[in-house]
Amino acid sequence: MTTPYHVAVFSVDAFVPGIAIMAFPADAPESVDWIKKSVDLVKGTSPKVTGDIKDATTSDGSKAYTFKVGYIASSGYEAEGWCKDVDRGDKRIRFMVYTVSAFAPYEQELFEEIANTATFK
Repeated sequence: MTTPYHVAVFSVDAFVPGIAIMAFPADAPESVDWIKKSVDLVKGTSPKVTGDIKDATTSDGSKAYTFKVGYIASSGYEAEGWCKDVDRGDKRIRFMVYTVSAFAPYEQELFEEIANTATFK
């Protein structure tokens, strides 16, 4: 874990696919600007949100948001991830399934399926 915002990071050889769980201050509404700021907080650079931020729900019915993000990881590699964010009190919890583009392609359907299995408590 590279920042105080990382709760856990799981990956296989070459980091593909990987799962990162992060907790940020929920200090502003979910938006492209807020997401880019959160990527900066975890030492990613050149963040871009590709596609729309979509409303979603968690398994317990809580409001969540999903989106695809691209960035340059702190390792220097280009990465892409599918994210699901949910607010819990004053924290915004992110479950992200990601890949390093140089090692394995982004697989939207698989990454969404994995992210949608997460249970937020």
